[in-house]
Amino acid sequence: MKNVLFFSYLLYITVLSVKAIVQEGHVNSYYKASETSLFDYSKITDLVIFGDSYSATSTNYTDMTYTGKNESGGKNWPLFLLSMHDMYLWNFARGGAYMSDKFDKKKKHSYPLDTQYELFKSKMTKGKEYSNWEGKSTIFAFWFGINDIIKSYWPRTETINESLSHLINVMNGCYEEGARNYLFFYIPPFDRSPQVIRGAYPDIPQFIKEFNEGIQGKVVEFGSSHPEANVILYNSYDEFDYIYVNHEQFNIKDVEREYIQFPHRNPDEFYWNNNNHPGERVHQYFTEDLHNYLNSISINKVSISNSTFRANSHLVDSHSIKKFNNELNHSLFPLIVFLFFLVFF
Repeated sequence: MKNVLFFSYLLYITVLSVKAIVQEGHVNSYYKASETSLFDYSKITDLVIFGDSYSATSTNYTDMTYTGKNESGGKNWPLFLLSMHDMYLWNFARGGAYMSDKFDKKKKHSYPLDTQYELFKSKMTKGKEYSNWEGKSTIFAFWFGINDIIKSYWPRTETINESLSHLINVMNGCYEEGARNYLFFYIPPFDRSPQVIRGAYPDIPQFIKEFNEGIQGKVVEFGSSHPEANVILYNSYDEFDYIYVNHEQFNIKDVEREYIQFPHRNPDEFYWNNNNHPGERVHQYFTEDLHNYLNSISINKVSISNSTFRANSHLVDSHSIKKFNNELNHSLFPLIVFLFFLVFF
């Protein structure tokens, strides 16, 4: 009995130690300051995003409006960040996107990083329709990697090198167009997703590690060769992991199953909204840490914004449109009934 108690206590201490080792995202993030113009979060007015489903907000690339619909089941990190700091959102991210479409045998997804960058150039470079932005007051955010590593049929090292070469090319292109503030993200702990837990992609943990080491090296290299740029690498891996391990303190009850399998329950109880995307609550806590980190490296701090003027300037509220259409249909119903009786009776 004493041995059982001893080993139980040892296990308890071990669990606590593991939790203590897991740190929030801001702790091990990276920032290389510009030699000419330090990062000023309070002066940022525009957010340009290239990425996949973790960042997508259903943008209409014709007029750059967006509905906000995404895979979180609510708001994802760009939408939460806009609610904390009012900015114009120019979101080119698309679900399923790669950094290079060379990995996609069937070419099912037509918006890899290169395509997103071409859309940016057609919409936001000098002389184009939405060119009213300045390098010092704009953040260029890049978040890719999951689709590259889970869907690539290339060898691991070749996949990483090919992906990062595309990333560097676009980073350089944005710099030539005037970008001076860069924000990058690690691949999150995708190996904890229900899809992987159920047996998919068994080698993904090592793949994530190698990819994150690769992107870290490229980001540091880019910062060294571009002295005028503010370069930020936020440790999204650590933050998502921190929320996962410490889920109870965030009032998240279920970290193994996804909400869509239990729609009768409160979605805030679940870490995962579906089999590979975190839910709204996780995005909220994630973005709070990201916002605080951006504040911590800024020469001027930002208070939580009460304004949504910029954020909502090209937001198409799909819920309001649906509600309006329903109300319109209900208001027309009595007239339709009256006309029906008038014609047939």
